[in-house]
Amino acid sequence: MIGLQLNVPIFQGGYVNSQVREALALLERAENRLDEIRKDLNVRVHREYRGVTEGVLKVRALEQAVRSSEIAPSGVVWPRPMPSSSEKALATRS
Repeated sequence: MIGLQLNVPIFQGGYVNSQVREALALLERAENRLDEIRKDLNVRVHREYRGVTEGVLKVRALEQAVRSSEIAPSGVVWPRPMPSSSEKALATRS
């Protein structure tokens, strides 16, 4: 008597399928995190830009206040001191 045993799995690949599902879930999580980081960075950049532009406007207003304070009540303009190098740099950016 000769015996024959045949072992044919009906479904082979559950492990592979679970690995693929896990990899896709990790990819989706990483993409979501990347989107969160981009949005946060965008908010930070806009906030800092606004701070810089507000600072420039404040400097200009203070410069105007200094010029106004140099005018005496009689309308005589006092000699203005030479601008510093940082003042010159700001003036060229305007």
